[in-house]
Amino acid sequence: MKKKLAGLFVLVVLALICLLIRISYINAASGDTYTKQVLSQSQNSYSSTVMPFKRGDIVDRNGIVLATSEKRYNVVFDCSVINSSEEYAGPSVQALVDVYGLDGNALSNLLTDERTRSSRYQVVLNGITIEQKQSFTDYKNGTEENPLTEEQAKVRSKIHGIWFEEEYQRVYPLSSVACDVIGFTYDGATADWGIEGYYNNTLCGVNGRKFGYWEDESITGLSQTVIEPVDGDTVISTLDVNIQQICENEIQYFWNLYKVGPFSTERAAKNVGVIVMDPRDGKVVTGGIVTVKDSGWVMSWTINRQKHFLDQDTEKNTIVWIYGLYTSNVGNYVKKRMRDCTGEEIAKEWLYHIGCPIDRIDELAAKGCNCIPCMMPRVTTYFVSRSKGTYPEVVPAGVTNFAFLGNHVHVERDCSFTTEKSIRSAMMAVYKFAKVNRAIPEVYGSIYDIRWVLKAFVDMRDGKPLNDTKMFEVPSFLEKPVAMGQKLLLDKVILPAVDKTDIGVLLRRLKVFDFSGVKSK
Repeated sequence: MKKKLAGLFVLVVLALICLLIRISYINAASGDTYTKQVLSQSQNSYSSTVMPFKRGDIVDRNGIVLATSEKRYNVVFDCSVINSSEEYAGPSVQALVDVYGLDGNALSNLLTDERTRSSRYQVVLNGITIEQKQSFTDYKNGTEENPLTEEQAKVRSKIHGIWFEEEYQRVYPLSSVACDVIGFTYDGATADWGIEGYYNNTLCGVNGRKFGYWEDESITGLSQTVIEPVDGDTVISTLDVNIQQICENEIQYFWNLYKVGPFSTERAAKNVGVIVMDPRDGKVVTGGIVTVKDSGWVMSWTINRQKHFLDQDTEKNTIVWIYGLYTSNVGNYVKKRMRDCTGEEIAKEWLYHIGCPIDRIDELAAKGCNCIPCMMPRVTTYFVSRSKGTYPEVVPAGVTNFAFLGNHVHVERDCSFTTEKSIRSAMMAVYKFAKVNRAIPEVYGSIYDIRWVLKAFVDMRDGKPLNDTKMFEVPSFLEKPVAMGQKLLLDKVILPAVDKTDIGVLLRRLKVFDFSGVKSK
């Protein structure tokens, strides 16, 4: 019996020696190859992973955050890893059911479906927070307060093939406040409208990447490279959130009162916009000219960027431009025609319309301001249609010693009533007479930019889309059939054909047509 045991022992020792010799041979001959395969498949250390940049914040002038990006995680289900062992499926699926309440049957279908069973990337949950991600880690490993039992640890050690993909999600902490000014994003790098769209390049960063590669044939050549992402820059706007909220509340109050409330009327404004500016620095804090439509004079006023005069003390004085369209009408507070009023009386009318207490109007108009009237009976000639020859050339043909300057001269394609035209006409005269060999700044060619042409067209129609516009003049008995045919042609043929194209995107963005009833091809 002892001889048999000794013989068996010798055989086992010889088998082990042979096995060691074989392992040593494989390691010497192909060890690097196998090691490379193992390490290169290590997901956490040597996989190629995109590291997303954080889009820059948008803040108001006081540093209050209007838009920011918060880190979120997508839960990724690696079917290939989970299916590599029969022991992984149950615990892994159960973990997602217990922690995130996902549908266990749907997860199991991913593991058995021929289309997904070998997939390494199936996103089963989007946009979870860092706290929700930590709850999965605590479930798997336990915590000091709630350690796992031996049985739980044994089962949860078999959780594999679940990992978390980082991304950033755009959030607006103040919800819809200033939303028309801020704009929105489609994703981390694409934005449209408002500050988000205009300053998209400033707010965007550059994605980073983490990946492994081989520098040489040796095992030490397997390296990991991390290119850190470059985050976007912060945009500091001139908005003041406090003022913005006050204005939005007042607009909503006006809307509720006159559109859907007790004073509902067809005359209520379709759109309301407000601009508030600090007149001393001209920076917009929440958006021109204010017109009182029910004023007898149809009074308007504007407070433009100060200062207007070199010796003006902006801390003590603010210049206000006040206009009256119908100077022959009687005012609401001052019962006189505007053209017959003194500066003080015009100031009284303005103070009345901006809501100044009635008992202080006379005192403030007399002692608190200085109003200088100026009649401009032909000021609207700026806007009269004209053709070549209506206005003189800046330097008429044959003239060598004088020129016409300002807005009432002919400058090709230039728009009247602008500082640019006044300066451009002066440059044209000086450069010609002084023989300055320098180009005059070109007039912006908006009439050749289809985007501006379409926008002007839509604005002239008060924003109404073209869908229901009568395209053809037909006898009255044909109007209904033609209108129906036109609608069918647009909704079923023309608009579906251009939708999803660059032309369709442009028509949608500028609201030339209403695409709501269109089913894209």
